Amino acid sequence: TPNHKHDYLASTVLEGLKLSGHDLYCSDVGNGIDRCYSDEEIIQHSKSADLIFVIWGKVRDNKPPKYYLLDKIDAKNKTIYIDGSEYSHTGYKNNTWLNEEMLTKCKWYFKRECTIDDISRGVLPLPFGSVSDYFQTDIFNENKTIDVLCSWGDNNHTGLRKQCTEVCDILKSKGYNIVTTKQQNFYKSISNSWIVLDAYGGGECNARLWQIVSNYSIPCMQKWNIIMPNSYIHKKNILVYNTISELYDTLVESLSNKKRLKEMTLNCFSHTKKYHTSIKRVEYIFKNVL
Repeated sequence: TPNHKHDYLASTVLEGLKLSGHDLYCSDVGNGIDRCYSDEEIIQHSKSADLIFVIWGKVRDNKPPKYYLLDKIDAKNKTIYIDGSEYSHTGYKNNTWLNEEMLTKCKWYFKRECTIDDISRGVLPLPFGSVSDYFQTDIFNENKTIDVLCSWGDNNHTGLRKQCTEVCDILKSKGYNIVTTKQQNFYKSISNSWIVLDAYGGGECNARLWQIVSNYSIPCMQKWNIIMPNSYIHKKNILVYNTISELYDTLVESLSNKKRLKEMTLNCFSHTKKYHTSIKRVEYIFKNVL
């Protein structure tokens, strides 16, 4: 597991394994893990383990994951690689897309940013999911006051985020209640919004989408090129745009029918609970490996 370095996919998978009641023996602390084991203990536990997870983590001023244990364990047929990277297999630009070493050392390779080409090589898609902490709202807010929330925090430049803000400024000038400032309580603001915008972050899949769908609002997300198992459906339980003109038209059309927006939002929340929680991510993994 990553050493003291938070990773959204690592935390999703590890939470799902714990909530499902599995015993975990992890190499490092972090991502919900507060007890780690020595190399010798990990190797010993691997002999009787049902599955071995090798979980990616971005290395930035901290120790890399202990991938060297793979050679000592030598149990490819029960080993799963969880790749949470974005720009390349290291998480940084100008490196190879897939971790070729893990393709040879692990029987299964799951990837957050999984393309059609990756699937042809045997890679399985595994985007982030909704972890327990994301669910901050128990019920649909019948008194929403924000038409569109477009709040990017400190990262307002990736994907179409800048253009989204410009579209929102136009809508604001037309009388819609639009919020584009950084929010002190993002989850509360999501619950108070009819639509919340999402656009690419470090990769196409980012945590924002999963925070939105967990709090009774409908995301309007920049269309993915990567694969999402059990995907949401445009205008049924999510809103999707591919261009700025599509975004503008979708927002205007959707805001004209709040009753329909509520129906989509309830469908979105139900779909999230059915397919996209941390436990459901782990069930999906097991379905593909067992």
